[in-house]
Amino acid sequence: MSNPNSLDLWRERLEHFRQEEAKTSDPARRFEIQQEIKQATAKIAELEASTPTLASSSLANSPTVDRRRLASQLASLASDIAALHNVPTQLEQILTHLIQHGTGIQAQFMPQPFPPPDEPPAAPLGFIPRTALVQELLTQLTHVSWLNLTGAAGMGKTFAARLLAEHYGLTQTLWISLRSEHAPEGLPRLLDLHLLRIASPSAGVDLVQTYNLGVLPFSQLTRYTAYRLGATNLLVIDDIPDLLAYPQLRSKLSELARALREVGGKLLTTAQRRLPASMTASLDLSVADYPLPFMTPQDIDAMLTRMGAPPSLHHPGYLALLGLDHRAGHVA
Repeated sequence: MSNPNSLDLWRERLEHFRQEEAKTSDPARRFEIQQEIKQATAKIAELEASTPTLASSSLANSPTVDRRRLASQLASLASDIAALHNVPTQLEQILTHLIQHGTGIQAQFMPQPFPPPDEPPAAPLGFIPRTALVQELLTQLTHVSWLNLTGAAGMGKTFAARLLAEHYGLTQTLWISLRSEHAPEGLPRLLDLHLLRIASPSAGVDLVQTYNLGVLPFSQLTRYTAYRLGATNLLVIDDIPDLLAYPQLRSKLSELARALREVGGKLLTTAQRRLPASMTASLDLSVADYPLPFMTPQDIDAMLTRMGAPPSLHHPGYLALLGLDHRAGHVA
């Protein structure tokens, strides 16, 4: 029979190696650490297989039942069902109860497959670099862990975020969109799926299975995501809703920002509303809202030039009209 203390020690070692991997920039050292991670992961799996688990029901008490294996099989069944159908809430509740009653494990069902990777939108015709705005956003990000870019719909928040992503390097930026085609109540789960997709390649374990079984806390998922992102990199979450109305999503984003701060990463969100004052006042990290500045007549003139507009459209009066339209949230 294995010593539970040994299992705890190996888990601590694995956590240490992952933190070291996130910090090191030396390729040779990173390779050595990755080998250590593989060894620790394999050892933990070996110890867990030989460690007796606590039971919480008559089924789990049966000496012929492997509690973890049963939970894995039931969770796999639930995932298969979710992959094939839009699982009704009542059926999901029955399956959840079946796993929890039979194994004593808190489980949840995740829709499959993962959402496809999001990417920054392509630059539209006449898109201008707005260099001064990018420099101001960079300055803001040096002082905070989470910057929320605000403005009316259509003002250009997403494209301003793209400009910042181009500065960081599009390959160094992870992009998640929470646009309105998803039901608002499903946004916390959508965020979970995106983070699982991002974190899984670097975790060295089956994160989906452990998350479905309820043995992977969201805080740990955010740390895996942060290690995947690394220092000096940027995570953009586009079009978040009013967080005052969605406390679960608010809590998840706060946890994510904390994890990014640990590795030196930054979180940039875009939204039509400011972050709730009650949230920012209670957080133990630096957060700021930044209202997107209106385009100046010079910006609009440069945009028209890039679009090849005729000289008559460069008249100051027409530029002023376009400026008013932009302030309403839609550039003509």
